[in-house]
Amino acid sequence: MEERFNVTGKVQGVFFRKTFTIALQERGLKGGATNCSKDKSIVHCTVIGSNQDREDLKRDLLNVKKVNTLGAMVNFIKEVDHGISFHDHDLHTDKLKSKSIGPGIKSYL
Repeated sequence: MEERFNVTGKVQGVFFRKTFTIALQERGLKGGATNCSKDKSIVHCTVIGSNQDREDLKRDLLNVKKVNTLGAMVNFIKEVDHGISFHDHDLHTDKLKSKSIGPGIKSYL
């Protein structure tokens, strides 16, 4: 099942989209993320997977203090019934070529 939601927090300029997309791949999920052009504290996300796997991911996004070593963090998740479809995201699991976030950057997801 596909779910679309927006995450709010420190999510732009801190490799959140790549960290998120790698976490999806590592969990066997599909999905993607796109920065909100109107608000730098929002990223639009889509996740495809079982209800439990999607809920586990959202729980982990909210429960870790930092998503990665650059300080990316999610303060709020808002489910939306509209949004960006999986393949229309700037970065999605089918596009991701490298499982490395960047030199010296570690994920906590």
